[in-house]
Amino acid sequence: MDRAMEEKEPIGFDLEESNVIFTGEEFIVAKDKYPVTEGHTLIIAKRKDATDYFDLNYHEIKILHEYIRMVTEMIEDASTSDIDGYNIGMNCGEAAGQTVMQFHLHIIPRRKGDWPHPQGGVRKSVNGEGNWMKPKEAKTKKMAYEEWYAKNEEEILIELAETGADREMDFNSEVEFENRYEDYLNQNKDDENI
Repeated sequence: MDRAMEEKEPIGFDLEESNVIFTGEEFIVAKDKYPVTEGHTLIIAKRKDATDYFDLNYHEIKILHEYIRMVTEMIEDASTSDIDGYNIGMNCGEAAGQTVMQFHLHIIPRRKGDWPHPQGGVRKSVNGEGNWMKPKEAKTKKMAYEEWYAKNEEEILIELAETGADREMDFNSEVEFENRYEDYLNQNKDDENI
């Protein structure tokens, strides 16, 4: 989908002039207003009708790659510490987390130790899918029980009230957990997900 490029005033962004680093024909480069690391920078389309990557024309896409290289060099020159990697990404659409509906790409410099477990990178934007290297494991007993407990909490609380118990199950109590879980397994022995 190649859209005609129009010269429009930017911005769907509320950019402070002091955050603007560079303005070109197609894009504006600016410091992120809410940086997640030192040097977090945005490349923003000047066209308001370019809401996400898929609205960029072929010329803009080609130029975007040149901007990425230019911006990473600028970040490295200005950085007060060594940069060990980058997350480069964009959110395309509300379901993907986009909140400003004007194309922008995040360049986030990373340093060793800035996050304890960076494996999975952008895959972590989908809950539970961050560690792609680890094979999907069967649920642990405790995970399966906690899931069941969350779905059946009301029934469990009624049962506890009827037996005179005045508290919810303590998941840290090994004996109580094992007893309840064994009952659960016996009641659900045909469930393939356990």
